[in-house]
Amino acid sequence: YEYRQFLLADLLTLKKYEAAGEVCREMAARRPNDADPLIRMGLAYEAQAEQETDGAKQRAALLKAQTAFQEAGQRDPRSAKVRNNLGTV
Repeated sequence: YEYRQFLLADLLTLKKYEAAGEVCREMAARRPNDADPLIRMGLAYEAQAEQETDGAKQRAALLKAQTAFQEAGQRDPRSAKVRNNLGTV
């Protein structure tokens, strides 16, 4: 799990958002009750949306971010971090 956290940080630095999303999915599978991997996935897709110039691609990335935050909210309904990120999307 920790290895994937470091890999995720590097992928985000390199702006490899789809690969970062896959790493987050792996992290979420390893810790099925933890909302943090899904929050990280949502943040990765949100960062991708900020980099997009095409409106359709930007909306698609934001939809992926919203979905990840919603799934995180199902894992931890009381998380202020989840609600805040979902609100920004």
